[in-house]
Amino acid sequence: GGPTDVIHVFPYATGKGDGTSWTDAYTDFREALTHLSTTRHTMWVSTNVLVSAVMDGETVQLPGCSIRILGGFSGEEDDETERIDGRVSSYDGADERSGLELKFAAVADLTLHVERFRFANCSGSGAMVFNAQKRQASTFEKCEFVRNGRKSTGDGAGIGLSVYEYFQTSGYGEANLRDCVFEDNIGNIQTSNRYQFDFWHIQKPMTNLVFRRNTTTGPMIEMQKDVYLEPSANILFESNTCQRLLTLSQGFCQLAAWGNTCSSELIAVNDSGARAYALENMTLADNTAPVAIKVNTTANAVRTQILNSIFWGNRTTAGAVTDSSVTIGSRILSVDHCCYEGSV
Repeated sequence: GGPTDVIHVFPYATGKGDGTSWTDAYTDFREALTHLSTTRHTMWVSTNVLVSAVMDGETVQLPGCSIRILGGFSGEEDDETERIDGRVSSYDGADERSGLELKFAAVADLTLHVERFRFANCSGSGAMVFNAQKRQASTFEKCEFVRNGRKSTGDGAGIGLSVYEYFQTSGYGEANLRDCVFEDNIGNIQTSNRYQFDFWHIQKPMTNLVFRRNTTTGPMIEMQKDVYLEPSANILFESNTCQRLLTLSQGFCQLAAWGNTCSSELIAVNDSGARAYALENMTLADNTAPVAIKVNTTANAVRTQILNSIFWGNRTTAGAVTDSSVTIGSRILSVDHCCYEGSV
């Protein structure tokens, strides 16, 4: 089943092994990736996935066209709309194999779409790494990143997801994460440019994300260079341990965090430009951190707004119950429709 531009991956296929149908599907997901081309640029992957050994740092070179990698198939569908909701394809590293590192050639405006995958138990430097160039965009939708990095060693090990844009004069890349879950990942982050979940030069909003019980020595999420979150973002942080939950270069909305432990602030906003920051619709409760929010800017005219938010029961590292504080580097601060237990 499926159109002619589709590569099928099904571990129990017994046919020719050329990916043209479920019967003749490739049985190995890693091998099938190498057969993507400008004429066959969509991949359908069954819920059961076989993966050959992947060396840490080994990059799969994608062809010079936009690519769609779709999981969650049973092995009988003739159309992608026939997939049952909630099914995902599992890429399991068994604590021995690295995850996937994908890269396009330096061709502008290509897109990578990954949907309905579960990346689990990957060792090495990351469960999924996408190296973008020249405005190349990526979308990760209905994906799960679970228990990665438990047996990884060395600096940068155990990163759950990295979407990195090499700086180009032709423009930045775009990434969009929708309906994704990150649970029980462990990172060993020591340098200033590696994070548990790393988004660099990204210009797309992220929606409906859950980060639960992840551990890293650095920031949980680092979103830099014009990353933003829209009012529909809906991001939940629960019971994570890290340096900070989130670093942004702009404002954010619809964010909830409870039961997290951070050695620095919960959230940092860093920028040297004269921007206005709107921090809206947040619930920060029962977290442990020296400071709840810290806005760092050198621009005197920056205006910071905190709107429609709740700060409740947060504690300092020493255990005091009085710290829901916000440290503002800008000179203009307005607070409206907020509920606090602590001080601003």
